[in-house]
Amino acid sequence: MIEAKVIAATIGSFVISAVIAWLNAAEQDPHLLGALPTWVQTLLIAVIPAVVKFLAGYQAAHTPRPDLPER
Repeated sequence: MIEAKVIAATIGSFVISAVIAWLNAAEQDPHLLGALPTWVQTLLIAVIPAVVKFLAGYQAAHTPRPDLPER
């Protein structure tokens, strides 16, 4: 059984990465954020999926483990 938090974080990361890739393809320009310096573009593309992944994992409910006794 996979923890709900892991599933939510993975799906969130995949979706935002796919959206960024689609926007790059739709614009026919690999520099979607063309007005920004290259290092800022790279940082944003790396940070946005991580932030979405963190928020999705944080918001998802914890999956209880049936093999552990309740406290």
